Amino acid sequence: MKTSKPYALLRSGFPYKKSLGMRRLTNHPTSVGIYNSKIYILCRSEGAATIRILTYDDEDLGTIGKYGSDSEEHLLWPNTIKFDKYGNLFISDEGKHKIIILSETGKFIKSWGIKGDKEGQFNRPSGICFTSNGNLIVSDTLNHRIQEYTPDGNFVRQFGKNGTNKGHFNMPWGVATDSKDNIYVSDWKTNRIQKFSYSNDYLFSIGKKGTNNGYFNQPTYLEVDPHDDLYVSDTFNNRVQQFNENGMYLDKFTGNSSLSKSGIDYLLSNAYPMRLREMTSLEEQKLLRKPRGLTFDNDLNLFICDYWSYRVQIYEKQTIPLKESDISPPIRSSSLLVT
Repeated sequence: MKTSKPYALLRSGFPYKKSLGMRRLTNHPTSVGIYNSKIYILCRSEGAATIRILTYDDEDLGTIGKYGSDSEEHLLWPNTIKFDKYGNLFISDEGKHKIIILSETGKFIKSWGIKGDKEGQFNRPSGICFTSNGNLIVSDTLNHRIQEYTPDGNFVRQFGKNGTNKGHFNMPWGVATDSKDNIYVSDWKTNRIQKFSYSNDYLFSIGKKGTNNGYFNQPTYLEVDPHDDLYVSDTFNNRVQQFNENGMYLDKFTGNSSLSKSGIDYLLSNAYPMRLREMTSLEEQKLLRKPRGLTFDNDLNLFICDYWSYRVQIYEKQTIPLKESDISPPIRSSSLLVT
């Protein structure tokens, strides 16, 4: 998704829109991608892994990808899915220590990687994203480093090593790039997000362990929108946090889900689950539980994998682009309340 970045932005709202999926259909949604107006949801649990395809209206279009380890195309413990601009679906598989590429219809294209710590090798790869020239950035989690590859799997470079200092990693997980090819990395063990220039210069970090705004409890997946706002799945705090490109905290999403169409259809045809829902407080049913993968569509809708609630929650980013004449120059105090 490419848009021209305005001089400044009026963030007017970020309301909840709808949810997709349900238990038995989208079990443990882990990562999500969108191509040709179809929503691809990676569903992963013990002894099972597949990619469920839904429409925006929550219609089930079937699955691609098969669980297993005896074929190059099989998925063993997939972590993240990302589409390139040609509709090729890149999958990091931490169980097979590989990158697997499928077509949008599930046809196997190629794979690369073996377990190891040398160039071109992986130890539990997790987050992936693309640079502006189409190269793939891979979070090589248990090697505590970030690697870059061409789309064909040729090694380009790597950076990082194990540690807690600036620029070091302790189980990096999510990765995301912004409009300038700056690279964000979520560091799972140190509960921080680090930002680097494309040339590996350390820029800043966000967060430490905690529950306050801007703090994290095992951050996982990352996403950057066309305005260069950053989104972090703060998984064990059961929320997604939003920051601007300078690392300033903006907002958080804790969940506001309604029933999906598939959930409604299921309840209307099953009397016992209907009775159980009638006996249950609805407040907790709305909340995010261990959120994982994130993505945006071309209409600035944010998709959040609600892992333990077996669904994807969708929110709409509402903004108004501003020209330089629409907003005064920067001021010393950033604290201003407008009602």
